[in-house]
Amino acid sequence: MRYWLLKLLLVLSVGVAVPSFSGSLVVAWGANEFGECEIPATISGDAVAIKVGYYFSLAMSLDGSVVAWGRNDHGQCDVPASISNNTVAISCGSDHSMALLSDGSVVAWGLNSSGQCDVPASISNNAVAISGGLGHSAALLSDGSVVAWGLNSSGQCDVPDSITNAIAVASGNRHNVALCSDGNVVAWGRDDGQLDIPSSISNNAVMIGAGGNHNLALLSDESVVAWGWNQNGQLNIPQSVTSNAAAIGADGSSSWVVSLDERVIAWGINDNDQLDIPLSASSNVNAISINASHGLALVPDNDGDSMPDVWEINYGLNPFFNDAMGDVDFDGIVNLDEYAYGINPWKTDSDADGELDADEIAMGFNPADPHSRLNLRGVCDNNYQLTFMTITGKTFYLESRDSLVSGEWIERVGLKGTGTEINLIDPFMTSNRFYRVKVIN
Repeated sequence: MRYWLLKLLLVLSVGVAVPSFSGSLVVAWGANEFGECEIPATISGDAVAIKVGYYFSLAMSLDGSVVAWGRNDHGQCDVPASISNNTVAISCGSDHSMALLSDGSVVAWGLNSSGQCDVPASISNNAVAISGGLGHSAALLSDGSVVAWGLNSSGQCDVPDSITNAIAVASGNRHNVALCSDGNVVAWGRDDGQLDIPSSISNNAVMIGAGGNHNLALLSDESVVAWGWNQNGQLNIPQSVTSNAAAIGADGSSSWVVSLDERVIAWGINDNDQLDIPLSASSNVNAISINASHGLALVPDNDGDSMPDVWEINYGLNPFFNDAMGDVDFDGIVNLDEYAYGINPWKTDSDADGELDADEIAMGFNPADPHSRLNLRGVCDNNYQLTFMTITGKTFYLESRDSLVSGEWIERVGLKGTGTEINLIDPFMTSNRFYRVKVIN
């Protein structure tokens, strides 16, 4: 048991390996309501692919195994034993997961309310790519055709007969989009404008992405085109992206680009901070996936010290030398822990709040946030609202007493942490009351 007032850090990482790099890290950010940003140690050292679902995450390892974590109310994180060490690609919808196996077969698990996990027999060892939607699934076959199954309320599973030369497929909530070998794009299913292919794409597309109700296309001149639903600005391509894109992606109401100079640029809805990409994933990523709830990235770690190369370079450390246990500011916090806390390894008071980083950590405060105390503010009817952050899986008790130095602490409320900010009003509050938050692991 300990007393805790530390604001939750959502950027977590573990070491992984990628075939074209000597090392890589998985970085997560955004909501963490179901632990979707808490990277399992079981993927340490060998993750090569990532994908985010709605409050859950998937990772594929170099040995072909798959790990899933986060929200699991429909079994979307219960990876079937049958795919052990045999996976070559992963995907997921909102509530189900998919794996493409090395023999060309497809396995799906999780919510199956519309048959989205009932893989058609017609796929028989012929799939080369997979994609998951809200309640449906799709697969690209080796002959250039596409198969879709599951919920068909908007015709999302009625694949146009004209698609015989597809080289990529992506799925939105209730629509699909296919990239053909001649550079054209075909879309079908629900139409909130996402089926209206812009004329500028004509024979020029080299990559596609599908959000919930919108699409992106990367053209051969390195420009990006977006079309469909735009309620959250997911079509408002930033000026910095113009003729500067190397890769694209879309999911939910968000869009993103990896630029030619390796920067990650994202836009659209940001209600769970999923577009607030951390420094460690802001450039030079091996892979990135963002959904309505959170984001994941694979980032290089060439020296295998569990600190992203871009973070080390930004702070003047050597990305080719394992200096995880170094302490360049001599404050008693090693470089690896400085990265984990999100603080500056060269400063002893990173948030400039007058308290040393080491002292804040010892007291349970966030050394990266000058406002990480228990917050108190007035609300209506002469009451006060208390605000504090929680961590998923831990139990929090708000206690109070009428004297700062003496008296019994009285428990006011107990609750389970969800990784979110909690706002409470004590109906028995007086002008002489003091509060603390007790945490039980």
